[in-house]
Amino acid sequence: MDGNNTRLFSAAGSMIVLKGVLTGLVTSLLLSLLFAGVILWFSLPLVWASVLAYAANAAGAFAGGFVSGTLAGCKGLKFGFATGAVMFAVVFLAGVIAGRNVPGIGSIAVGAGISVGFAVLGGIVGVNRK
Repeated sequence: MDGNNTRLFSAAGSMIVLKGVLTGLVTSLLLSLLFAGVILWFSLPLVWASVLAYAANAAGAFAGGFVSGTLAGCKGLKFGFATGAVMFAVVFLAGVIAGRNVPGIGSIAVGAGISVGFAVLGGIVGVNRK
């Protein structure tokens, strides 16, 4: 992609965000499976489940933002923000559908902040890597 002509709300920009979201979701899923195995293997208290779930979400969001920023070549903050926002929306909707309940506003704010914040950071790092 030509970094100078990449627009967020274009077909090329949407594909960049989609690739970042898919990368982030796959990374989060794999890390969640790994962390579940760690919890079971070491018989950790259940409180670790939410901590490691947030860590998997943060790592996945960073990876997704990094891919988006790298593919875009510019505007890492914007592409990272879009990647994190879409990724949060997908995870939130999947959680509501699977859990059949809506989490509190505090959990929503923390989840959105982690997803968007780490994706923005990944997008900036992805654009500026050499």
